Amino acid sequence: MTSPSRSPLPDPSDAPGFARHDHGQCVAQALRSAETHCAAKGLRFTPVRRHALEILLEDHRALGAYEVLDGLREAGFGSQ
Repeated sequence: MTSPSRSPLPDPSDAPGFARHDHGQCVAQALRSAETHCAAKGLRFTPVRRHALEILLEDHRALGAYEVLDGLREAGFGSQ
């Protein structure tokens, strides 16, 4: 019996987050968007929230909560 044909896995470099780009500009735009959104909604974009977002934007990979907390602790935000 033959196995069903499978379509090849997509190339990760085709995904928007993995395409060649100016990562610094990408992060800056995301931070500006967050600031604008918070201001429009009357929300506070505190330094700890900003840094948590920066940690999440550093790499194009998923992070666990403990990794984010470790990054915040290393940046001097203590235990959140």
